[in-house]
Amino acid sequence: MKTISSEELNSDKHSLIEAAIAATDTAYVPYSGYHVGSAVLTRSGSVFAASNVENVAYGPTICGERMAIGKANASGARDIVAIAISSRSDKFEKTEIACGPCGSCRQVIYEMAQVSGCDIEVIGSTIDKSHIAVSTIEQLLPLRKKTYASVDLMSSEELNSDQHSLIEAAIAATDTAYNPYSGYHVGAAVLTRSGSVFAASNVENAAYGSTICAEQMAIGKANASGARDIVAIAISSRSDDHEKNEITADPCGTCRQAIYEMAQVSGCNIEVIMSDRNKHNIVIKSIEQLLPYAFGPSQLHIDVVKGNL
Repeated sequence: MKTISSEELNSDKHSLIEAAIAATDTAYVPYSGYHVGSAVLTRSGSVFAASNVENVAYGPTICGERMAIGKANASGARDIVAIAISSRSDKFEKTEIACGPCGSCRQVIYEMAQVSGCDIEVIGSTIDKSHIAVSTIEQLLPLRKKTYASVDLMSSEELNSDQHSLIEAAIAATDTAYNPYSGYHVGAAVLTRSGSVFAASNVENAAYGSTICAEQMAIGKANASGARDIVAIAISSRSDDHEKNEITADPCGTCRQAIYEMAQVSGCNIEVIMSDRNKHNIVIKSIEQLLPYAFGPSQLHIDVVKGNL
């Protein structure tokens, strides 16, 4: 994200940040005390602002960015060109650095970018506008486009034994996917420092939002066994539409957020190994490369390592 001063903003972007800052006052945050305001700008110049809404069952919490996009969509506006985010906390005095949206919000912003045909500009700002950072959604969620012209592809011969075994476990896990709606089988396998491997697949639901991705299932399986010292995760996929089987799988924004959280627990920049089913196209990146400027425990001033097993 590029840091700029408020003087460098045009009037539209200045107003957008102001709308996001104002929206922090409407946040419903009885559990975290962390207020997030967001505002989206459409091609026609319309602005839609909203804030985060928490829930005692933390999972149903809706971030400010998704609330703002939902508000725009409810008004029939999907031609989004920019989104601004700001935050403040009841629990600590000041947010010094503007942070990027979480992985789940990046996924939703990316979806809207496909609808609008625009690489949506993402603007983060502190409440006092002392730090403003600007990026685009494709920079914040790299490799979501299924083109790898600028990516160094690896062959299976270049993998070490652990990487090879992990991909094989992920590929095998695709056979257990429950996917009656998409026909898209995803397998994931995580590797711990001790060498243990935990593999799982995606589990879909008729209420699409309740679907659980393979990456989250594999992390959950490891966690259920008391293993949080994850050092690598492999992902593979196949489709009932066989023409799509040469596509290299990459984690969605929500899964990147889950992997990033575990990276904070394990103290390791987790290696993410992405492969097509036939291991013809393999990409290896770290989670920090796949989720740059991530939102994590440090933004909430929480030390997750202290609570580790």
